[in-house]
Amino acid sequence: KMIPEDKQTEFKKDFQAVLDKNMDIVANIWMKYYSKADIAELKKFYNSPIGNKMKENNTKITKEVVANQQELMLDMQQAVMKYFQ
Repeated sequence: KMIPEDKQTEFKKDFQAVLDKNMDIVANIWMKYYSKADIAELKKFYNSPIGNKMKENNTKITKEVVANQQELMLDMQQAVMKYFQ
């Protein structure tokens, strides 16, 4: 284990505090854009068959998008560098 045994309890407490802070930040951002009714509809969607399919595929899709964007960024960088020479 990376965290020594005698420090794990303290680490978990500190780490949980960071997770809680993150949850508060994310919740406040969502509340700026969605009402309680919107959230109820989103919950229905994410519990529907297509919502479940979206949840299952979201990580794979995000990875593919990021990989393609990274490749495009290299292409863009090369195009820009061409004009700085």
